[in-house]
Amino acid sequence: MSQEMMQISFGMLFLAFLLVVTLRSHGLLWPYVAFLLFEIVGVFDFVVLDDEKFGLAINEVGSSYKYSTYDYLASLMFFLSSTFYFVARHRTPRQ
Repeated sequence: MSQEMMQISFGMLFLAFLLVVTLRSHGLLWPYVAFLLFEIVGVFDFVVLDDEKFGLAINEVGSSYKYSTYDYLASLMFFLSSTFYFVARHRTPRQ
């Protein structure tokens, strides 16, 4: 995945995150979480399991690709934890 595609998918995931949090709909939550987990597993697989391909990509594109990939993986995990936090916060009864 190129750096431009990472930025585009990051923006789309951010808009989906805002939609899920504002609507608080379980019909939107679970497909969003499933897609987010799919993205996390895909990036993790590319970084850890396909280490040779990841190394070739770093050599061809440059070291900035390494940091942007790690940043993208951390951002996906942040979106996942933030989604569960906001949904859980809105589901608890207020006193």
